[in-house]
Amino acid sequence: GECGPRAWFGRFALQSFGIPTWGVRQPGHAALGHWTPDQGWVICLGAAWKYSTWEGREGTDFCLEAQAREQGPEEYMGVCRLEWVANSLGEKPIDGNLNPDFLWQSLALLRTRYLASCSPSIDAEVESSSRNDTSEIVRDAVDHPVVADVQDSRVVVTQDDDGSIVIPAVACTKPTKSSSTAIFMKCFLGGMQIHVRDEQSLEYILPLKKSECGRYQLTIHLVTVHLKTRPLLLTISSTSDENDCDEDLVTVCSIQVPYTVGEWAVTAPVEIE
Repeated sequence: GECGPRAWFGRFALQSFGIPTWGVRQPGHAALGHWTPDQGWVICLGAAWKYSTWEGREGTDFCLEAQAREQGPEEYMGVCRLEWVANSLGEKPIDGNLNPDFLWQSLALLRTRYLASCSPSIDAEVESSSRNDTSEIVRDAVDHPVVADVQDSRVVVTQDDDGSIVIPAVACTKPTKSSSTAIFMKCFLGGMQIHVRDEQSLEYILPLKKSECGRYQLTIHLVTVHLKTRPLLLTISSTSDENDCDEDLVTVCSIQVPYTVGEWAVTAPVEIE
């Protein structure tokens, strides 16, 4: 093909002028990466960093490290020390995703991301692949947790025009205030949230009319920080009166909880009735 020789000769020409280069392989294509004084490392003759690899290394990982090293050897030495500890404990390298089973490698990755975010040549694509808009929010929430009484906020169950029912986490009838295993908190994304610890059950009451009874797809908006999570056990019961459904029903189902790496995510839908 044409792309391979072109990329090879491009690296050859750049190196002849003393410009650092990085080989780039992409699906069905060959390109090249090189350093620039204004933008740092850039891709030439090809697609973005996230599509690039070279000698078994992801392009975004290479670019992230390069941006982190721009802060100087003294700053980057902190990353090296964390990786040395990880290696001494037998931790395996991670692929750019935080892993609680490899604590020191994850800390090294977080340090690298922080240093890269301070780089003047930060690449928007690499930045978005290594952290999302909630990174600062999560860090602030850890440093300055805000515990609030649920009564401080008017939280009610609402129903959208399409029939969807929105149940705020703090709209539960049991518990009604913070405890050692369920903390009612203001959410930095807006609204309220509950931080659940250990074995804790939450109870909600939905006064549905007969016309509103039926089958629904239930999803939960949550955050988890553990690689190994246990399913949530959901028990649904209905009582009969003039406003409710005709039959008494008790349904028990299991909801799989994903590992969200400390970011907001939504569980897979579970059908309930």
